[in-house]
Amino acid sequence: MARTAYTGSVQSLSMADIEAIRSRLSLSELGRLDFGGPRPNNYNSLASAVGRQETSFGGRRKYERPREVAATLFYGIACNHAYENGNKRTALVSCLVSLDRNGYDLVNTSQDELFEMATQVVAHNFPIPSGLRSHADAEVMALGKWLRKRTTRRSADRNMEFPQLRKILEGYGCIIDSPVGNHVIIHRDSAIVKTGYPRESFTISVQEVKRIRGLLGLAAVDGGQFYNLDLAVDGFVAEHRDVLNRLADA
Repeated sequence: MARTAYTGSVQSLSMADIEAIRSRLSLSELGRLDFGGPRPNNYNSLASAVGRQETSFGGRRKYERPREVAATLFYGIACNHAYENGNKRTALVSCLVSLDRNGYDLVNTSQDELFEMATQVVAHNFPIPSGLRSHADAEVMALGKWLRKRTTRRSADRNMEFPQLRKILEGYGCIIDSPVGNHVIIHRDSAIVKTGYPRESFTISVQEVKRIRGLLGLAAVDGGQFYNLDLAVDGFVAEHRDVLNRLADA
């Protein structure tokens, strides 16, 4: 059955995004596992890998759907070997950030499955539909299909820890008063929001995050831009620590 045309707006990751991801990874625990430096050995190879997201023919994008965009980004970074080490690890986290920015979560996927996917793609033996010759386009489309089976769409907002929200809001010029009782006041220009504050580290519900964004005039900021990239990278490193560590030896 033919798929219906995707009508959403796909956000690609920029070179600056990938460089920020790589820099953050080099500062994480991965930096101690033969990861290499934050800068690529071959800048043109990295630019080519990132540019794959925007490949187009006749004014139409070759990869129009979020999972295919994430797939071609993973493929380019993992296979172009722009960095001294850590290409597969950088590719995996960049792929997860790409999915996250476009509103998708990876689900029902084990660390073993992620490891097998990453190593197979680099070895160019990732399973592709029978009858097709193994080449970049076929491998990317097969990887995109693999991701479609393992991702779910979510709302732009999500539950988050208060320290994470604090960091994001301060980046938008918000001022957060010292807590009084079990509440805290947040200011942004003339907007004021009062929200619960039982302790410094607690989970804020998605409904409350959405309410805070709206009252502070931040509802129009795209979800992928609102949520801090460093926090996303840190979260994926923590969530997928096992496979990232294994890929250091692969």
